[in-house]
Amino acid sequence: MSDCLVISYSEPSRGRERRQFFDGQSKSGSGWGRFLHLNYVDFQGDIMLPNHLASIARLTREHGGVRRTAEGHFHESDIATYSAWKIPLLGGLYLYQYLKSLSFDVEIVQHAQLEQEKLEQCLDNGPKVIAISTTLLLNPLDIADLVRYCRKRCPDAFIVLGGMSIWNGYQDKKDPAAFKSYRADAAVIDPRAFHTLGRLVDAVCHAKPLEDIPNLFLYRRSGTVATSRQPEEFDFVKNALRYELIDSDLLQRICLVRSQISCPFACSFCSYPTSQGAVLKAPLDAVEAEFNALKARGVEYLLFVDDTFNVPPHRFREVLQLLKKYDFNWYAFIRCQYLDRQQVIDMRESGCRGAYLGIESGSDDILKAMNKRVTREQYLRGVDLLSTEGITTLASFIVGFPGETMETFRDTVNFIETSGVEFYNVKIFYYDHTTPVHEEAATHGLKGQGMSWTHNTMGSSEAFTLSEELIKSVKHAPYIAQHSGEIWEIAHFHERGFSPAQIRRLYGNCTRMIQEELASNGRSAGIKKTLFEDLTTFC
Repeated sequence: MSDCLVISYSEPSRGRERRQFFDGQSKSGSGWGRFLHLNYVDFQGDIMLPNHLASIARLTREHGGVRRTAEGHFHESDIATYSAWKIPLLGGLYLYQYLKSLSFDVEIVQHAQLEQEKLEQCLDNGPKVIAISTTLLLNPLDIADLVRYCRKRCPDAFIVLGGMSIWNGYQDKKDPAAFKSYRADAAVIDPRAFHTLGRLVDAVCHAKPLEDIPNLFLYRRSGTVATSRQPEEFDFVKNALRYELIDSDLLQRICLVRSQISCPFACSFCSYPTSQGAVLKAPLDAVEAEFNALKARGVEYLLFVDDTFNVPPHRFREVLQLLKKYDFNWYAFIRCQYLDRQQVIDMRESGCRGAYLGIESGSDDILKAMNKRVTREQYLRGVDLLSTEGITTLASFIVGFPGETMETFRDTVNFIETSGVEFYNVKIFYYDHTTPVHEEAATHGLKGQGMSWTHNTMGSSEAFTLSEELIKSVKHAPYIAQHSGEIWEIAHFHERGFSPAQIRRLYGNCTRMIQEELASNGRSAGIKKTLFEDLTTFC
């Protein structure tokens, strides 16, 4: 019997998303079903992402075909060869090594579906505590599914939920009963609750009272108990990942790295500054120590998850000089308006292979409304600098932010076509009540929540329609869906040996499939077959 099992991630339910995708109503209106049509391709009766198509293309080339379930769907293990979600996630690793440092007997499952056999074995071992990270579980139904599965397999375990989905939900509602429907035993109410979890595991293992532990919602038959709030502080030195405590099979050649927390900006659609608090930066010697540890463990690819890696610029220059001491390939979230030519040269020379650019709109009016503190021309200059040095760019755009009109939408389409961005992503405005724009709801006539909303100039249904029109019309750059993993997936394909040209060809073919599907012209099946056959020649 182990003290604690940490579960880092669980895929969205393919069965549920398949039903939502093929529901006749999902192609109209707004909501999750319509969102799925901006992400998946209907390929031979199943919902597929680019990494799924690449995986079965490889199996088809090597074995002449792939297996199907009794329902005619592809097996999850067969479509996961190139899944970016195999990359070890920081939340789970932090909890795992922290609990090990306290001498607890702890196990970790990094991906519930891809490590199904390991998950079953760990649950059968009877862990006293099951700690589930919800940071990348965006659909509440998926959280409930995972809790239900763990409860059925291991009924005596104490199940606790934590991570950003729980924290963001708390920020929105401040209601202790908000997470009761998940049927867990407790929820941790803090974005960085290492100490809280450590105390909880100790209490469960030694039959101590839980009420004295801060930052908890405790769910009992008699009702919900909210313990005191004592926000935990994070220290990049004291809380550094101790890689010597992490087993070799838990690491890969590609790893996530964080050198700072939160964001110094206050974009009006974004909840990060609110949810993460004040900006915290790792000292350079701590960054260097982590690089040394990663190098010693054989890591070759770094995915920086800092919300804005290149701000402040003086610190960015120092980190670039550090990176030049190694031979890492790296990727990061970049505010390209703050780049100069020397910085971009240093990025290339230090191993930068790709940059995620949160551009969001090609309209100066919308950029101002979003409080992006940037102009279209500054973005164009930044994209050009990166492209000139051969650094892959993936630009993200939002359709439907309050104030969006057909004119501002056309500005965005024009930007994608003419700026030189190599790949793009588009998503509709997501109305989060914890973001600054919510404070201006009355001014904008903004009503609703999530992906179902209206405001003075647009509704979410129209925003979905415009997003579809954008994908159908853009010719210059391939589209990468949000569900795919975006820059993580590009990095993963690089790490798996795909050349930049092959990655562009893969996404180009997948974009064409989605374009044909959205066009609904009856020719898509034959065109998809031809495009898939091309994938089998290089995946």
